[in-house]
Amino acid sequence: MPLPVLARKMQKLASQQLHQLKQLLTGRGFIKFKRLYKIKGELGQGGFGIVYKGVRLSDMLPVAVKFIERRHVREWGRLGEQRVPMEICMLTRCNQLPGVITLLDWFSLPEGYLIVMERPSPCIDLFDFIQQQKYLDESLAKHLFSQIVKTIIDCSKLLVLHRDIKDENILLELNTGRIKLIDFGAATLLKKSRYQDFQSTRLYCPPEWFLHSLYLGQEATVWSLGVLLYNMLNGRLPFLNERDICTSHLLGPLPFYVPVSREARELLTQCLNFDPFLRPSLEQLLTHPWLTKTEIEWNKLNQHYKNGEEEYFEDEEKIKHSHESGLASEEYSNNSKEGEEDKAQKMFGGCYINAIPKIWAHNSSQANRRNAQTAHFGCQKHRDDENGEIPPYSILRPGLRQFELCPYNQEETEAGGSVDSGTSSALHSPRIMLNNPKF
Repeated sequence: MPLPVLARKMQKLASQQLHQLKQLLTGRGFIKFKRLYKIKGELGQGGFGIVYKGVRLSDMLPVAVKFIERRHVREWGRLGEQRVPMEICMLTRCNQLPGVITLLDWFSLPEGYLIVMERPSPCIDLFDFIQQQKYLDESLAKHLFSQIVKTIIDCSKLLVLHRDIKDENILLELNTGRIKLIDFGAATLLKKSRYQDFQSTRLYCPPEWFLHSLYLGQEATVWSLGVLLYNMLNGRLPFLNERDICTSHLLGPLPFYVPVSREARELLTQCLNFDPFLRPSLEQLLTHPWLTKTEIEWNKLNQHYKNGEEEYFEDEEKIKHSHESGLASEEYSNNSKEGEEDKAQKMFGGCYINAIPKIWAHNSSQANRRNAQTAHFGCQKHRDDENGEIPPYSILRPGLRQFELCPYNQEETEAGGSVDSGTSSALHSPRIMLNNPKF
């Protein structure tokens, strides 16, 4: 990004933060808040605004204070007779769940709302934890992932759909090993019918959203959990862009960059199934052999955490939360001329590499059938939606973006071109291997 453009963006962000802070300090509700709490600094910021760290004056309990401007509220709900942001409603419903961040208080201001939540200490979000460890071994990943699944199941029983499951929205308490689900800004009521808006990070979105602009809550959550688990075990996301998400099933199994057990691979394959109705339910995830094996106690797992780096996640100069950049593997981009074929041979084996063109051709022939299986996501609005039933037939909406295949072009491949005419993913090895003229 050019320096002048970056400078203008930083200046705009600073002015927005200043304006928001002025609104916060001059609001009528802030006087009551100031009697009970004290703000001590900034924790983080995002599209919604700023999260501050503070303490409760009565007992000096560490708290996190989130300010939401009214104009940025995505969805509204009701608490009694009061109209409040849906985030407050969903946090109130889940307030007794051990795996969800506790809502302590909230205040209404003329320009927005203050949400006061607990702030576990010491803690770190899963994004930073994975960055520190590079990747998590299976014992540690299993310990954390099982808690995440159980927490989401508990939320589902209360008809709460989080809709933004990702590593940045999961806190890890370092003393106990317990996780806390945070940021319910995209949460809504769980229903059996289809949703037409998606608030999650795009690289965690399921393919049916990109193909049909529709999705089912539980099935989309399982997909996001699969992306999260892959990230935990490999230290990187499985997909680089929307095209990767929609075409990964045509390229065979996803690559793994570290040794992963057969049970873990099976679980990931099930969660990241292209057909949403073939994905397991949340309850079935917990009964999978990989998660039912004996867990190791947190005290034994705690050796993975690097002692003395507690300040790591409070330092503003450290890793910034951005999944959209730097995802491509530099191992391939920087060393493409140094034995790329040998690396692929070691990773996948010669038989699999030689079979890639056949896999592509075979799966391409089945792509229309696959798309037809999920075509009901593109149906016109049906009365049965209100009852949570999916129409047994498919009527595609006019102007719906259809799934377009890139046919296997032998001449292009022999000339050294790519089968994928779009942006190739450095994270998905088969695309890189298909660039080899020998294929």
